[in-house]
Amino acid sequence: MPKHIAPSLLVLLAAYALVPPALAEPPAGDVQISALVKSAKTPADHLQIAALLDAEAESEAAKAKILADQAEAYREHLHSAYGKNIPDLVEHADALAHSYGEAAQRHKALADLHRQMAAAIRPK
Repeated sequence: MPKHIAPSLLVLLAAYALVPPALAEPPAGDVQISALVKSAKTPADHLQIAALLDAEAESEAAKAKILADQAEAYREHLHSAYGKNIPDLVEHADALAHSYGEAAQRHKALADLHRQMAAAIRPK
């Protein structure tokens, strides 16, 4: 192996080893939703999916609020010791807040669709 590749490979392996196991696997809610979506047949199945999607939406909305608050806090420090990094921090927090807000809205819409599916299923 060439000498310049070995150090890079070690850095990559070390970085991978530092990733917490929780980040390496999808969240339990996502796994549960995926499994239910694959097997949903009854109104109760769709209502359970809707409830899980509502919980995801609430969590994402809370994250959006926290990140929007962080962006505002960074804006208040525009002329402080944080220096030239402030615009990047504001942009990062704003972008994440927006992304989480959109995800919350989409999960709410999906939950509503599953409630509609539950209502449309007629007992046999």
